[in-house]
Amino acid sequence: MYLRPVKKGVKILFGIGLLFGAFFMFKELIRPIYMARSVTDSDEFLQLKNQWADMPTIQDEIVLIGNSLCVEYPHDSLAAYPITKMAMRGDINANLPGRIDILKDRNPLMVIVAMGVNDVLSLGDFYPRGYEYFLEQASQSVDAEMVLMSISPVSFESGLFSNSEKANRKILEANVLIQDMSVRYGATYLDVHSGLSENGELAKKFTYDGIHMTEEGYRIWEEKFNSLLEER
Repeated sequence: MYLRPVKKGVKILFGIGLLFGAFFMFKELIRPIYMARSVTDSDEFLQLKNQWADMPTIQDEIVLIGNSLCVEYPHDSLAAYPITKMAMRGDINANLPGRIDILKDRNPLMVIVAMGVNDVLSLGDFYPRGYEYFLEQASQSVDAEMVLMSISPVSFESGLFSNSEKANRKILEANVLIQDMSVRYGATYLDVHSGLSENGELAKKFTYDGIHMTEEGYRIWEEKFNSLLEER
């Protein structure tokens, strides 16, 4: 008499288990692949590559490579050196190698790389493969001083796929990897994380949304950049 309702209940629980399993598989495996392809194959990135390739070369320029944090960087020069941005909103490490040929043609004085936060926030982890391949190629073919910036901390409300506590742990792990790559490829590691961090998160005065910088936040960047240039 009671067997049929029990079986029905088991089926419902089993179905719920399958849904949870599918969700976590999507979150951990499928979603990162889909997100990476949607960025690397985007029309925006292809259009920007063409724009970067067509930009006139500038003597003794500093090329700033990165994502929206670099897009919003408010200055067009550092000390006496002009800044050229090769940045795209939402960009990820997998796209870094696509800039190599353009850098070879430009022959900049310095290349500053500020990448990785979108890997952590959008893909769920820092994926060093594209980053390291970029450094490997650049060390062989780009005659410029390479500077690798630490990833800045974040501070935002928990969402469906991420929360700032987990993201900041991943960011600290990523910065260790970036610093290690700087040693192995003869680049300079530039720590902006410590100057922006408060209790392990991005200090409120440095951000307007928990990720992107206020003018005061960019002042930390600028101070680090200028210190680096003074040491040259």
